[in-house]
Amino acid sequence: MNRKPVVLTRNSDGRFGIDVPSVPDWEGFEKLARFLENEYQAQVINKADGPDSRQWILLVGGHEVILRHDDPYGNTIESKDALGAKIVEAIGKDLEARLKGF
Repeated sequence: MNRKPVVLTRNSDGRFGIDVPSVPDWEGFEKLARFLENEYQAQVINKADGPDSRQWILLVGGHEVILRHDDPYGNTIESKDALGAKIVEAIGKDLEARLKGF
């Protein structure tokens, strides 16, 4: 089966989400956080780390973005509201291009 490296979704309330099955684990969460910090100047404004899940709220381009890891589901990135949807969509398309072939 050929899985997409990134799955982009728009919710009915206007929020945008990215599922990142090609970067699925706890270590992948750290890689995604570094990617967002390096490429999008993301700043962590809140962290919640548990034994099997993590959720960080990041400020990206003036909008709050949620980076989440849930065992066994994996890593996701989503806009906290509809106003941040454009930046999350841009991040998703960037990840899609960078992870093509993984």
